[in-house]
Amino acid sequence: ISGRSMNLESNRRIFLSTTFGDIEIVRKNNDGTSATPQMSLAGDSMESSLAEMEATIAEGSAVYIESDHANIRVVGIDEDVVRVRGTRMLRVETGRDPRPVAESLTVRLEPTQGGLRLIAAAKEPVQDRGCTFYRFDLQVECPRTSPLILKQGSGVATVQGLGEDISIEQTEGRITLEACKGTITVKLARGEAQILESAGPLTIVVDAGNVSTRKVYGAQTITCGQGKTIVESPGNGLTVRQRGGDVRILPLDGILGDMDIKAEGGGISILIPESADATLQATARNGLVRTAFPLTGEIGRDYQRLQGRPRPETDGKFRVLLETIGGDIVID
Repeated sequence: ISGRSMNLESNRRIFLSTTFGDIEIVRKNNDGTSATPQMSLAGDSMESSLAEMEATIAEGSAVYIESDHANIRVVGIDEDVVRVRGTRMLRVETGRDPRPVAESLTVRLEPTQGGLRLIAAAKEPVQDRGCTFYRFDLQVECPRTSPLILKQGSGVATVQGLGEDISIEQTEGRITLEACKGTITVKLARGEAQILESAGPLTIVVDAGNVSTRKVYGAQTITCGQGKTIVESPGNGLTVRQRGGDVRILPLDGILGDMDIKAEGGGISILIPESADATLQATARNGLVRTAFPLTGEIGRDYQRLQGRPRPETDGKFRVLLETIGGDIVID
């Protein structure tokens, strides 16, 4: 719990800690008598630790996580247990007691069909108790061999080191996955999704926000709106559908699969390595195609369509299809 005195000009800090004991802070009048208890000004906040939870889980069983507002970090471990630790943070209107709200914010770890379920949510509408904000901060350890299904409202979801399939559905916030080996499915209404150094295959849908991936070795299917998509070093086939934003493709390790990239209301830029064994086809409607390679094709009144191979001596093993509506295509 943190707060400050009425003297806003004071820069003095006081830290109190206890183990297996209570801390009581009492306000005194100038004459030494106790003042009437009163909550702090500017809205009262509270942060409290949650009791650590642990449960065994059968090998290969799924872990389900459900939350409304949380920052959740999931880390894979080499044990058949699920451990949960963390804190809850809340803020209430000035003069309201935060403790009843804290009691309503619960975390449960319970068996369910096919695995374990972790639920972090309010038991009842806390707005009726004057709560203006709350959030869980959770760290979850689970077996690498467990599939993960995570659903939450707003917050940050971070997953690292899992070896089975992952499915994340979130309304708002940020999603980051790193060093994961299974099939990845992500659906985010608003925010940013980042997938790093993972096996895939990957399917990701962001209705409004940004997507970035780096070194995803399986096939990728990305749908993104009202933002931008950046794909670096894709290790297999790539499909991108972008609305209202730009797409940038950086195949630094070469063209390793077919690509089908379309952007509406935005442009496409792609870096083609000189070693690429690929056939390019670029179509820009109400836009231009700018290319560092000699391509042939046709130019109409409101479109340009060009095609060719960066290295004419190759067979053009992979197809790279680029198409924009209302945007330019840049091929370097």
